[in-house]
Amino acid sequence: LSISNGKIIKSTISSSDKTGNLKLLGDGIVNGDVGDSVNSLNSVIVGANGTTSTFSGDIYAKDTNIVGNGTVNLNQDLVGTNLTFSANGIVNSIGDITSNVNGTTANSGTLNMNGANQLVTGDIGNTNSLQNFNVTNGTTTLDRNLTATNTNINNNSTLALNNSTVNSAIKTDGTGNLSLSGINDITGDVR
Repeated sequence: LSISNGKIIKSTISSSDKTGNLKLLGDGIVNGDVGDSVNSLNSVIVGANGTTSTFSGDIYAKDTNIVGNGTVNLNQDLVGTNLTFSANGIVNSIGDITSNVNGTTANSGTLNMNGANQLVTGDIGNTNSLQNFNVTNGTTTLDRNLTATNTNINNNSTLALNNSTVNSAIKTDGTGNLSLSGINDITGDVR
């Protein structure tokens, strides 16, 4: 299903055989859930150069591909296998992410964690590193590993690591917090 520029989708989208694909060709808003735990999609393709896409519901898709330098706003949870940046796109997330997050090449993409209390249960940058991983609000907990060129924790925000390996410099912006639980390994400067 390809959606042209500037459209608003006001219904749920699902794929009973898990082979369906959703592609936003330009700016777009999807107000309903995309897939569910039984009827997930094969792929969601968004983030073309210069576009903004907003998903107000959950996304259940094997692959979510950010194909350009566009901005994708995730207002609920993302559940899948891979969230992939093909260029320097931006994902603003306020829900949980149950997926690996990678670039197709090293130093690709920016993931902003903007929610009050978020959990990421997949590896970030395990295949190719992200350019930026930013905790801009609240507390984000990582249960897996992180590789990024830059990791930033904004004022009054917390990055909580739970048995994680981090291959990144971590910058706390004044009153940003880094919380460690279990055995963690950080191979960059923390400042």
